[in-house]
Amino acid sequence: MQQTKVTEDNREDFYKQVYPVVGMEKAELINLDNLPGNKIIIDSAGWYYEQHFPNQKIIKFEHLDTCSSYKFTKEKFNYIFTDEKIPTVDVGENSLIYDNGTYLKYKNSAELKQSIQYFVEKFKSSVIVFRTTTITLNDSRFEDRPHNLLSIVPDEYIVTLFNFAPGHIHIEMKLKQNYDFN
Repeated sequence: MQQTKVTEDNREDFYKQVYPVVGMEKAELINLDNLPGNKIIIDSAGWYYEQHFPNQKIIKFEHLDTCSSYKFTKEKFNYIFTDEKIPTVDVGENSLIYDNGTYLKYKNSAELKQSIQYFVEKFKSSVIVFRTTTITLNDSRFEDRPHNLLSIVPDEYIVTLFNFAPGHIHIEMKLKQNYDFN
């Protein structure tokens, strides 16, 4: 099997194939108008969301490999992250969105949870929206995939939406509220 390389000739087409969000109509995107606070979009063509939701405060985080492979200009991202370092940014109340990017695409359930937990610890997001293909997720094909995918929910969060279809997963999570009745 031959590995496809990103070149000057195929860069734009390759990006559209790897990031399917770029080909979606607004109605197919995650509706940012229904989410609280600033929107932190992780490795999911945040610039494309910005075009479709101009009234939303969108903070775009792109992985260093993505920025370098596709030669992103500064307009395409606000911050760059790596597996080892996520910049600390004061974002206030926020929703964390991961929509069909590549950063988490090849991780197993434990790695997914660890990565999501790391972002949550940085930003204290009140809502997390996670949508991706399950075809490439690195887990055992013979195990209970919905159960494994539910295990990615970070500590202190509850699942408010779980949509599992062959080839795709969409999970929305909300920070648990603790009440003091004293």
